[in-house]
Amino acid sequence: MTNHAPTKRKSFKDLEQLLTKGILANLVLFLLVMAASVNGIGWLKLILGILTILASLTGILFLVMVKEHRRSRSYWMLASFLATGLCTLVSLISGAPFPGK
Repeated sequence: MTNHAPTKRKSFKDLEQLLTKGILANLVLFLLVMAASVNGIGWLKLILGILTILASLTGILFLVMVKEHRRSRSYWMLASFLATGLCTLVSLISGAPFPGK
């Protein structure tokens, strides 16, 4: 008999590393959205905002496809993608951080 536990553990670790890089890339996109907003570059804010929301949805969809969205060990990844996407959406709708521009 073979033991499959180390393979599953390594598999989750690889998945976690991949999605952590995706979360960090998503964070960089969100920060670029905020920088474009502060500098008054509306068209760049819109393009980067849409890319950030799409990246967040892709991360969530990936977690659902590999069936990790129901496991408590993956909640932090799901919450990260969800929070970044929602913050970007609210920012685009409200015009934050400067609503007057």
